[in-house]
Amino acid sequence: MINSNQSLFDPKEAEILNEVQDVRYRIVKTLTENDELPESDEDRQFLLKAMDGLERTILTKAKIKSDDRQNQAREDVIEMVASVLKKINFQNEGKAVEGNRALQLDSSMQITDIVPGEMDIGIKSQSYEEFMKKF
Repeated sequence: MINSNQSLFDPKEAEILNEVQDVRYRIVKTLTENDELPESDEDRQFLLKAMDGLERTILTKAKIKSDDRQNQAREDVIEMVASVLKKINFQNEGKAVEGNRALQLDSSMQITDIVPGEMDIGIKSQSYEEFMKKF
């Protein structure tokens, strides 16, 4: 049954959907009395359509619940990142400042052996011969 408190539908639409689902379920139960399948092909087709509608509803509800969980997790991550970023101020020519102290990299982390072209931005097109001349 659709919970009208948490539904995407207004209460009247939720009530109608619940009634439709109830009718489908009763049709399936009627056509499969005593756990036997109907004999006629027409009744079997009708049963399959009714069961397909029930199955789609269940899978759609599961998808909506999954999407809600993903959205909630995404919102939680956004809140955590925002709270961390609120604690850090970027001032003093790009240096990150936390509270009143500037964050500095440890001097052992400085890069001293930069390969020519390593820090270049963009793509340079060159031939094999030009490339090999560098080595």
